[in-house]
Amino acid sequence: MNLDQLESTLEPLFISWKKTVPNKSFGDFIFHLDNHAITKLLSGSSTPP
Repeated sequence: MNLDQLESTLEPLFISWKKTVPNKSFGDFIFHLDNHAITKLLSGSSTPP
């Protein structure tokens, strides 16, 4: 991934975080997701958990 694509790559994770647990830190949100859920969000093939 090019650095130019960083924002668009991570955007689905940020959107999911804000829609599901805005009172938790982003790190806590990611820590509690499994690798499969993260991969699905990054590929755009899933809605927020």
